[in-house]
Amino acid sequence: MVYASFCYAYATVWFSTPFFLFNIVFSLTCIFLARTDRETRSAPLPPYPAAASRADLFLVLGEQHHHASPMPAPQPRWQLASARSDVRIMCAA
Repeated sequence: MVYASFCYAYATVWFSTPFFLFNIVFSLTCIFLARTDRETRSAPLPPYPAAASRADLFLVLGEQHHHASPMPAPQPRWQLASARSDVRIMCAA
């Protein structure tokens, strides 16, 4: 039983090691060779939604730009939370 476990573990590592190596290589390639010198032209925010045109209540939490970087987005949007949203989302923000 122990010998069979080692055989299965060896076979698993034999096929999973290239997967992890390729994953690391492609991740590092993406991180270090991705072009970051492109400029982003930021556009103004869309107009604030008029109260008469809204069908449902919602709360504007702020502007929504890129999730992972502090750079301005080319097309920013309003970050909205509807009245039906979960209360935990409001408390976490």
